[in-house]
Amino acid sequence: MGVAGIGVFVVAGLLILIAIIVAGDLARRSAAQDIVRQAEATLLLDQALLSSELDRHRATPVVLASEDIILEALRDPAPATVAKVNARLDMLAVQTGAAAIYLLDSQGKAIAANNYRTPVSFVGADYAYRPYLRAAMRKGSDEYFAFGSRSGRPGLYLSRLVGDAAGVIVVKVEFDKVEAAWRRQAEQALVTNRDGVVVLSSDPVRRFRTLEPLDAAKAKALRDSRQFGDAPLTPLTPAITPVDDGRVQLGGEIFVPLRRALPVEDWTLLLLVPVADADRAAGPVRWAAGLAGALLMVVLAWIWRAHLRRLDGRRQEAEVRRELELRVDERTTALTAANAKLRNQIEDRKRTEARLRTLQADLVQANRLAHLGQIVAGVAHEINQPVAAIRANADNALTLLSREQPDEAQAKLTRIQGLTERIGAIVEDLRGFARKTPPRTTTVVVDEAVEGALLLVSSRMREDGVAVERTGEARVFAQADRVRLEQVLVNLLQNAFEALGDQADARIGLDVSTTDDLVVIAVTDNGPGLSKATLRTLFTPFSTTKPNGLGLGLVISRDIVEAFGGSLVVASNGRRGARFEVRLRRNPA
Repeated sequence: MGVAGIGVFVVAGLLILIAIIVAGDLARRSAAQDIVRQAEATLLLDQALLSSELDRHRATPVVLASEDIILEALRDPAPATVAKVNARLDMLAVQTGAAAIYLLDSQGKAIAANNYRTPVSFVGADYAYRPYLRAAMRKGSDEYFAFGSRSGRPGLYLSRLVGDAAGVIVVKVEFDKVEAAWRRQAEQALVTNRDGVVVLSSDPVRRFRTLEPLDAAKAKALRDSRQFGDAPLTPLTPAITPVDDGRVQLGGEIFVPLRRALPVEDWTLLLLVPVADADRAAGPVRWAAGLAGALLMVVLAWIWRAHLRRLDGRRQEAEVRRELELRVDERTTALTAANAKLRNQIEDRKRTEARLRTLQADLVQANRLAHLGQIVAGVAHEINQPVAAIRANADNALTLLSREQPDEAQAKLTRIQGLTERIGAIVEDLRGFARKTPPRTTTVVVDEAVEGALLLVSSRMREDGVAVERTGEARVFAQADRVRLEQVLVNLLQNAFEALGDQADARIGLDVSTTDDLVVIAVTDNGPGLSKATLRTLFTPFSTTKPNGLGLGLVISRDIVEAFGGSLVVASNGRRGARFEVRLRRNPA
């Protein structure tokens, strides 16, 4: 082979080497982008899991603060009354999974607690030093993360004012289940507060350490407050240090950090995504590029040798053909293995989608429970009326019996029986709304779903002084699930109330109309309407115009309606209000 031939092979070799390096780098970057995209979905799921756990417990202090027995125990803590409250708190703690529920008077003394029968009972303890007591007395409610003074276990304290500053009800939430779920994923999760203290973590060793060293004054203030007990509050070891391209290093491993703000005490969720898999993914690509380069070199050698040795060309052709067939067999084997790997990835994706559907169902339930505190007062009002009538009829029946008038007394008792059936129907509606049931699409009487939704928002109607004007057709049948359709209508009506605010001429309409194939349920208001910017992001998760909103209500409502085979659309005419339409498939009667 001459000098020219050697030069050609050297140049070809350099080009192949460059192609291998470039292909490997592109494969690494592509794999890293795929990992980050998957991790962003995990970040949303982790945030939804934590928010769902919080929303499940936030309704408890709201419900308890409205109960008469709680206020009675604060005004006159007689032993019999306190015993009833202790039993009530114990039952709720078991049902909701709360770590602790207890009642404080205005001076901070614990009057009742769910653990009243244990050696570490809170009853009689003085919690006047706790900030959540003063905050709830001042502004009505508070959320405060701290160590338990008796249990020594960390948790989030949800406090709410009872009556006119008579006392405070407190619910403690612990996050062991959330942290256990995080430990089962490949990414590492941490939650930090405004001071940079790690309050939750998938790795228990990192809890109550800091991302950055605290200054002496801040560290002393936190220790004096006893918020974190005897926790060291020292920086993480090893520390999280930045490297390049926005990545960070922890314990010799490289991660991509993803952050998302949480609506609790200025908490931030930090997800550390390992990128080692991306580097490993580049290896097969480099090998493939090397194989292609080797094939190219063989072809070049064959051409060059055929040029120099024409007399031996046929033999060379046969040898090269056999070589190519061998390479094709190897490539076929490699493609077969790649297809098997692709099938495995498809199965993994199906499992991930099944997990996502489960979490979406949990979000629907969490949204439903988030409304529970707002509708309890309305249901209580609807129950109080027949209860008062039962009392009056019972008194009259006793009087009639004492006068030996059994027929009139029997009429009163029959009336009591009807009133108890009415209370049972109201309670069953509330239980159906709160119960977590699998979606079941069937033929639904739209009037019944509308009546159920109006019952659930009746308290809001009375509170705001706004009546819902019903118009349109009656006895209409549609393809849906009644409980979930009620949830959608409650969401839309609650949004309408919030849009109207204190508007003097506030009006809300609920109209039912039909076409040949559709049932259209329209919820309208004469509020300020929706801007173009709001309309563009209206059905985007976590996009909201409410100060304390999560931005999930309309997203969940749209998913529910689409699961029925229908659609949820919105129309707004500038500043002349908004119109939301639930369009469902119509069923014959």
